[in-house]
Amino acid sequence: MPASKNSPAEGRAGWRGGPEASGGRAGQCRGGVKASADRGGRRQSDGEASGGRGGPEASAGRGAATVGAAYDRAMPRRLAAGTARDLVRAERDIRGRIGDQPLDFAAMAAVSNIYRAANVIRNHMERKVLADEDLSWAAFTVMFVLWIWGDQQTRHLAAEAGVTKGTLTGVLKTLEKRGLARRRAHEADGRLVLAGLEPKGVAVIERLFPAFNMGEAFVSASLTEPEKQQLASLLRKIIRSVEDS
Repeated sequence: MPASKNSPAEGRAGWRGGPEASGGRAGQCRGGVKASADRGGRRQSDGEASGGRGGPEASAGRGAATVGAAYDRAMPRRLAAGTARDLVRAERDIRGRIGDQPLDFAAMAAVSNIYRAANVIRNHMERKVLADEDLSWAAFTVMFVLWIWGDQQTRHLAAEAGVTKGTLTGVLKTLEKRGLARRRAHEADGRLVLAGLEPKGVAVIERLFPAFNMGEAFVSASLTEPEKQQLASLLRKIIRSVEDS
């Protein structure tokens, strides 16, 4: 969730961007597969149905069902869970896989939850708020920055929105085709490109932002006001420490 170091957008525009933001809407990841038909992780073979002696074919069926059962089980979200017991189980599972290497499980849990929260929030906002305007998270972020701070050099806009220059190019092309944004050469230096909103784009962001803020209130509704402020402060602390390193 990067934000520029000295910009008043810290904690808003940069948070909405992210290094992997793209011009298209992010697809939501739905973990797991459909449960097996009998929900026992094991399908009944023809031989079992007729008395339990299905011969080699039944044995093969049982073996395949056993393999399928492992895939039918939902992946536990232990690092994302909030109890000490879940974290202990996660530590045991990880140590069982990689051995006794020194690991910072508190850091692992913190970063895992930041990643999960960011993706859950982004997917929710794109589906529930931005879909009506056919905007991606990245496109909304770019429009928000231009709305608040006016025309920007594209290199500065990419940094502020938290996207790559390549991603920004794709986003601006899409916004230009829809008549929402424009690009033009810098008056003093033709090598530089400025981006800004068209009147239609201003109208869209002015109409959309109140709904977006309602979405922000919804996803943070489980936190008290002091907790929201503390969370924002802690995330800014992480951003600064990573950007300054």
